Amino acid sequence: MERRFYVAGYVGEGARRMLLDLSQMKNMVLLDKVIANKPVRVLYYRISAWTKQFERFAFLKKLFYPWYTVLQIKPCPEKENCILFFNSGFCRELDLTVIQRLKKRDPKAKLILYMVDPMVGFESEEHWQVIKQMDHVYSINKADCEKYGFLYYPLIYSVGGEAVCASEEAKTDLYYLGSGNDRDEALSCIYKKCEKAGITTDFHVLGEENRKCAGITFHQEPLSYEENLLHLLKARAILEVMHKDFDNPTQRYCEAVVYNKRLLTNNGRTKSFAFYDPRYMQVFEKMEDLDLDFLTQQEKADYGYQGEFSPCLFIQEINSRLDAPGERE
Repeated sequence: MERRFYVAGYVGEGARRMLLDLSQMKNMVLLDKVIANKPVRVLYYRISAWTKQFERFAFLKKLFYPWYTVLQIKPCPEKENCILFFNSGFCRELDLTVIQRLKKRDPKAKLILYMVDPMVGFESEEHWQVIKQMDHVYSINKADCEKYGFLYYPLIYSVGGEAVCASEEAKTDLYYLGSGNDRDEALSCIYKKCEKAGITTDFHVLGEENRKCAGITFHQEPLSYEENLLHLLKARAILEVMHKDFDNPTQRYCEAVVYNKRLLTNNGRTKSFAFYDPRYMQVFEKMEDLDLDFLTQQEKADYGYQGEFSPCLFIQEINSRLDAPGERE
């Protein structure tokens, strides 16, 4: 039987970038909004903020269920529906009641969850009630796959039309975009080392507009993903400073590979990733480990990327698993 895919539960420009390739696929529907009707959606988020994501007056959330895009998916006799959820929205919008209503509406639908974050923060009973409703759970985190029996699939990423600009002459040596807080000290130290070595930097920290620190631009509002790419494509290398508990492949890693940029990262697991190349990627644990000569080498990075991160390949993997003997009723 032919299969129709719906993708739900993803938020933000970064997530949309991951899925861009899917817009070209047949039988693919991207549900990029929890509620399609704009006035109703605005009201929903206002009430959500007022009730702290419906922790108070939980009954109000149910009033919006008739407008949920995922609950408007109709069973189709000729095709099997497969709904792919991202963890970004599950339990916040896609709670157990929504999933149960969805399964009652279409009992034959296949439900897939894709964890693009570690399970830290998603281990409550409420989360597990939703997880247990899924036919399969994929995760980008190998440790979580081993611990919970999830299926491993690396982070996905789509290349847009701006890739043609990737060959533009670099105007800065090292680019960073991310949050600060526990990374501030590392960023400041790296900036000072770069300044002393004559290496140009372009560092941006989000959510802290009123702060000041030499060499760092602070923003209260997030940069659009297009703005991020404009900066990234004009840099020779990308800086990645990870939280100590996170060691999975990141969007920065994907961007480095796709756009042939050097990567300077404190993620020790990078050495086990498929595209790791010591010529173009440097892993540091302490500031003393930094080899800034790495950033001034003239050899251009070339990972030989051929679309391996495309979400279209992920859909192929899901189809293969659902078509495997023993899967079909």
